[in-house]
Amino acid sequence: RINWEAHQHDIAQHWVRSLHKAGKTFIFEVDDDLFSRWIVPQQKAGVQVEQSVQELEIERVGRVRSLQLADGVTVSCNRLATVVRNFVDDTVPVEVVPNFLDYRWWQAVQAAGGPVPTYGPPGTVVIGWAGGTRPDSEFEAMLIAWGQICQRYPFTHFVVAGHQFDSVARYIPPHRLTRLTWL
Repeated sequence: RINWEAHQHDIAQHWVRSLHKAGKTFIFEVDDDLFSRWIVPQQKAGVQVEQSVQELEIERVGRVRSLQLADGVTVSCNRLATVVRNFVDDTVPVEVVPNFLDYRWWQAVQAAGGPVPTYGPPGTVVIGWAGGTRPDSEFEAMLIAWGQICQRYPFTHFVVAGHQFDSVARYIPPHRLTRLTWL
């Protein structure tokens, strides 16, 4: 995620011109909406509480300006393509490149890395989430569903990897939950 602050916009433009002179193209990859105005109060409420609303807005505007320098944009889904198209010129292609896991590749990586950990007795269904920092409130609907599954199906185990949200403990007992740090 490349970003320049407002006072660095000349540097950013120079960098893009340098790429073009070298015969390169600047493609901006996006898998989150960090451009719309709603992101500022969300960040302030959860993942960047230490920053002021003004600082977060300056960063958001910087991301928009950086996005607008791109020769093209790839996004992870159609909804995000719609959002991004609101911020770039009509001449900038915005292409959806789904970020799905290549299952064959994953199997090969797992085989090379040794045995895959198991959770619970044979036949246990493992349900998991992995990702980066965000407000716990974003997980509420998922955790309610997890809690219902946990109560109804005793042979389920839950794994949270990466960001650790505290509210999961309200829904899943510790013996049926595995917390993994960043891998």
